[in-house]
Amino acid sequence: MVLDQFLVEAPANASVCVPADISIRALDSSGNALSDYEGLVNLQTSSGRGNWSTSSGLGTLAPDPHTTNDGSATYQFAAGDNGEVMLRLANASADQLTVSVTDTAEGRSGASEAIAFRENAFVVSVTDSQGNDFVAQRDHSLLLEAVRRDPVTGRCGLVEDYDGSINLKAWLDRSANDPGGQAPVLGAGADPTSVPDSQPASGNLIVVFAGGEAGMVWRTTDVGQYTLNVRDDSSGMVVDLDGNPIPVVGASAQWTVRPDRFALDAASNLEASNALGPVFVAAGETFTATVTALGAAGNPTVSYGGEADPQGIQISHSLFAPAGGDPGMLSGSVNLPGGVFEAGEATVADLKFSEVGIIRLRAENPAYLGVSPPVTGESANVGRFTPAFFDIDPAATIDGTLEATCDAGTAFTYTGQPISWFQAPDVQIRALNRDGAVTRNYTRGGFQKLDASGVSRTLPVTDDARMLADNSVLVPVTYDANPATLDVVEPGILRYGFSLADAVTYNKLEATRLAPFSPDLTLSIDAILDSDDVAGTGLPALLSPESPFEIRYGRLAMQNAFGPENIASLEMPFRSEYWNGVRFELNTADNGCTAWSTAGITGTDNHHTLQPGSGTISGGIGGPLQLTPSGSQGTDTLTWEMIPVWFKDFWGSSATLENPSATATFGVYRGNDRIIYWREVPAN
Repeated sequence: MVLDQFLVEAPANASVCVPADISIRALDSSGNALSDYEGLVNLQTSSGRGNWSTSSGLGTLAPDPHTTNDGSATYQFAAGDNGEVMLRLANASADQLTVSVTDTAEGRSGASEAIAFRENAFVVSVTDSQGNDFVAQRDHSLLLEAVRRDPVTGRCGLVEDYDGSINLKAWLDRSANDPGGQAPVLGAGADPTSVPDSQPASGNLIVVFAGGEAGMVWRTTDVGQYTLNVRDDSSGMVVDLDGNPIPVVGASAQWTVRPDRFALDAASNLEASNALGPVFVAAGETFTATVTALGAAGNPTVSYGGEADPQGIQISHSLFAPAGGDPGMLSGSVNLPGGVFEAGEATVADLKFSEVGIIRLRAENPAYLGVSPPVTGESANVGRFTPAFFDIDPAATIDGTLEATCDAGTAFTYTGQPISWFQAPDVQIRALNRDGAVTRNYTRGGFQKLDASGVSRTLPVTDDARMLADNSVLVPVTYDANPATLDVVEPGILRYGFSLADAVTYNKLEATRLAPFSPDLTLSIDAILDSDDVAGTGLPALLSPESPFEIRYGRLAMQNAFGPENIASLEMPFRSEYWNGVRFELNTADNGCTAWSTAGITGTDNHHTLQPGSGTISGGIGGPLQLTPSGSQGTDTLTWEMIPVWFKDFWGSSATLENPSATATFGVYRGNDRIIYWREVPAN
């Protein structure tokens, strides 16, 4: 905004005994107050007489004190003036003058109406404990004095003839910015009088004087900005040489009557007091609030906003809960113009708060019609605000990596053998407002209403690609799940983690006797729902873990053994095998991964004793088992009972998985490799 002119307001009548209040306001081309004006102005009276002083300005008057009685001074506006200042002009001469104000840089100016300084005058002063801070609907104490300058001594004093009840004229001069609201009431010891906007034809105010002065009470119901004028032209207390009454007039300083406070109410707000309180709206979602300008009695000041420079409000907020949380941002129509007020009330329907929690709204007019102090008001608790929805941050998603149970060469896991996580999947769940920003307060002060049970997931039941041997369906798997964890990563962001104790197993069936293949599995996060019914969006989120190894259909194969019943020990070989798609072959990749022990071997032992032993399969070869013959001939059967399912097989034509077994036969001789046995064959 650019300076266009100055509005200079002064009383029409003043006393030579008391300085007159002069209001100066910087205006733009639209007639609005230029609240950021900080220029230097020249002050000048048309008579070239008078001394200037400061009443309410925060800037610098020069000279100060002004005692040269030349009517000329300068004033430097300060930022705190908000473009308006109240100065005082003392004039000891009973004359008429005007005041001009000129910006020294821009040349823009303004001038007052004529001011008549009088020898006999009424002086209206404020005696209230609140000073010049007039508040609507609160009584304000005034003092009316009849003042005269003695023509002989030049001293000013009270006109003590003013004593008892005197009928005066009282009226208002409303400023250019006054909203034209309800008339104030003036009580002066008799019946209160509603003060009109123009000089009445006859006396309208009975004032009870005592020795030249009278106390009065100023009562208002509405806001306004005006000057009180008082005139006595009929009592004869002051007369000319012919005995005719000389009018005695006077005026107050310009008074600004402000609201006492603002009331703010958010529609449908249940005023939550803590994180357990009722839900209001989601963060970032619009809500409606009503602002009412109130007087001291709590009634609306109905003319608020009707000023020539309509007075609006600034709406801000403070965070009530969680303590120490992110204050968030309040957006929408937070700078509410005065033109939207009607009967002192305005409604704003597009407020949004960006965070989770509970807030209080604050309304403020820093200087009603340019006059301090600020008018403020605070709402009750507004909230509880929740997230609008959850999402999963794809950039922070870990799909997970499955770990081979054997990685001593070609990494693999046997069919039927549980596979653990090398790195378990985890996802970051973000609590977001309606605009998609993270609500950092969600994870503070009990406002988090999501736990791990609120996350729904689907675990794999088949491989994604590999079919059974008959190509009927996908290879089935079994996922053994443990409880997931939900931890705070940073404010407003949670990490949902699968358990490292989880295991997935490719089911061992006759139809899963397949050539080696790489696992291809998918997990998913299907839904997110907290106890406030805040749900996830963009779901399901699919997780495709890495599987850098093969699934091998394997078994443990024991070999039959035979030998004499009188040898020191009979060896029974065994080995790990896998199906290559055509036949079983030695699983040389099983190298140090599989431990074995004779403790799990049962069977008949009529002709031998099994020597205890244990070890690790190396290059697919284990053992061998050592059997000590008992000296008798015959056959014993050994079965490896305590063996995991992945080393079992559908032996022979069995329809079920069985443990590996083998026979040991004693009393069978190998013979002598150096002897050829022959016999004569008959001719016929």
